[in-house]
Amino acid sequence: MLDIRFLMIIWIKLLCPLIFSLLSLFLPQICQAQNWAIQGGICTTLGTHQKNLGFTLRGYVQASPFVQFNGEVTGLYHYKHYSGKKGIGFRTSLGALYGFGKTDISNKNFLSVINHQMSNAYALGYAFHYYGNNFQTSQCSGSVTAHFKNWLISLENDVFGGGGKDRFRTSALSTTFQKDNFQYSFQNILWTGDTQGAMRVKDSLYPARFGYLDMENQPFGKTSAGIIAFKVNYAWNFGQTFQTSVGIDSEKIRNFFQNALLHDMYFVPQSWIRSENAHVPMIDDKNEIYLYKSHQKIRPARFYGGISINQTSTYE
Repeated sequence: MLDIRFLMIIWIKLLCPLIFSLLSLFLPQICQAQNWAIQGGICTTLGTHQKNLGFTLRGYVQASPFVQFNGEVTGLYHYKHYSGKKGIGFRTSLGALYGFGKTDISNKNFLSVINHQMSNAYALGYAFHYYGNNFQTSQCSGSVTAHFKNWLISLENDVFGGGGKDRFRTSALSTTFQKDNFQYSFQNILWTGDTQGAMRVKDSLYPARFGYLDMENQPFGKTSAGIIAFKVNYAWNFGQTFQTSVGIDSEKIRNFFQNALLHDMYFVPQSWIRSENAHVPMIDDKNEIYLYKSHQKIRPARFYGGISINQTSTYE
């Protein structure tokens, strides 16, 4: 029988260092000076809509007390994705923020392209994102952000990335409150298939101001998400963050925000409208395009949730 002291020595000298070495891969190490920082490590998500594993490298530099530039590169293998595909993907993001207002000494522990570490109570920013992958959902996108003391409002939309093609990562709105090492966010996340080249159809039975797009044969035309979720983000030591989200994914949610609110624009006078945006139809319970036919039922709402480590993007 092995001596207990021998087992303890093996544990202390061999197994413990190995375990902590493996764990350290998930804990981004931060290299920081007065006006800049670089952070890197492994990132992962395990959730109902996304499962992935990869690495992240991000950092910032303050060009002045009022200007901060951010950058981030993330590479992932997607086991599950909004598109329904598996494969390799990456995201490159570059951002800038302008700070103003009185000095704010509250903790700014979250490093990403939409956050800042300046000693200003207010800030406005923009970030450009490029998503690349080997399963045909590559695209450009952009985020606009506004910081008001402990509050942050951020909107990501492909229209801010050049082109505004209204496809894939079509809109992600987040309202966040930060307190100490925690961020609490209310999110609205929309995903649709590729609308480029889709034929516009005007049908009296389909309730749309400018008709709908025929998504039947479009790439990823029968994939969609309309999510409302609550997210908690915690910043721990060494610069790592842990996130958990819970919410609901409903076609009715997407239809309201994307189609009824943003595309129909009934709140805008007809004479002001320069671009008529057609509906991107909902999906029915048989994974077909929902066209308000008598035999069709809208796809039932689904639970949305997950946990992640060191993730800063809504879509990846």
